[in-house]
Parts: sequence; C-alpha cells; structure tokens
Amino acid sequence: MDIPPVFYNTVKDLPFSNCSKCDRFLLDSSIEYLVEKVCIPNDVLHEFAICQYCIEQLYKEISEESMEKMQNFQQGEMNKGFQVIDKYLDLNIENIKKALSQKQPYISYESCNIIAYFRGNKISSSMPPVCVSTQIIENMQDLISKKTRDNFDDFTDFLGGVPPDLEELFKVRPRVLI
Repeated sequence: MDIPPVFYNTVKDLPFSNCSKCDRFLLDSSIEYLVEKVCIPNDVLHEFAICQYCIEQLYKEISEESMEKMQNFQQGEMNKGFQVIDKYLDLNIENIKKALSQKQPYISYESCNIIAYFRGNKISSSMPPVCVSTQIIENMQDLISKKTRDNFDDFTDFLGGVPPDLEELFKVRPRVLI
C-alpha cells in the first residue's frame, strides 16, 4: 500500500522525503523508516520521519534497563492503548481518533501519536500502523530513567521541538514513542 495521506508531512501535504535527523532520502525502496505524529485536539503538534539507521543510533543511547521496561510495557499495553489503524488509513486523524474512541471509550485518543513504518513509498509489512494514546505514552515515560527521558527530549528538541508558548498553552511536551 502506498503512503496514506494521514502520514504525509502536514505542512507540505506530501510524503516525508528525508530523515528528520540525518536528511537521508527516504523514498528509495531499500530504506526503512518510521513516521510519527504527535496529535492534539484538532491539530498535529509535532511530526517527523526517521530512518532505521537513526532509530538504531537512538536506541543505543537507551539503557538496557529502560529498554527492557519499555518493551515489557508495550507488550502489556498492546491490547489497551496501542490500536492498529490499518483499516482507518483512508480517514483523517480526527476521524481515526473518533473511531478509536468509539471502539475503546475508556481510553482517550483526544491526544495521541500515530506511527507507521515504511519502506520507500510503501507501508512496511514489518509492523502495522498504530495509534497510541498520550496517556499510555506518559505511563511508559514514567517507567524509564531520567537519562532516557532526557534523550527523547533532546531528540525532540533536535527536530525543532515545539515553541515554548505552545508547550505552555497546551500544558504538554510532545512525547515520542519511536
């Protein structure tokens, strides 16, 4: 399946063409990469594309203990706040959030991250696209070390971060899952 518009760069309304960290061209069919969007009510607060090489470099900075906690948490939460969205890819983000909220009314998807892996201009078969409630991401962030949280925050800041006035307005610091 081609890259669905819900995973396009919001500003350009086109697929991400370069890694947000190293600027590597992503639309070559040999390149695997991830697109993640941090969504708030009625908007995308932050979005990025990152190649597999840069993901591996970021993972090297995560302690074994934090990595184990993250993996255990993700496995335990898969049936709760992690929702596969492959059947909703023709919808916009707000309609995806509504559909998930109807499916799981006990979890808020008002603020969430949507994530998908791609190879070139196609969705990768290695992992289905997902939507993760911000509540779940924050719960996972509470489990990891301060150093690992700081590394994620440094990555977000490297990508351009969020203007401090928006962080204050929304009382949120964008949390990435990668």
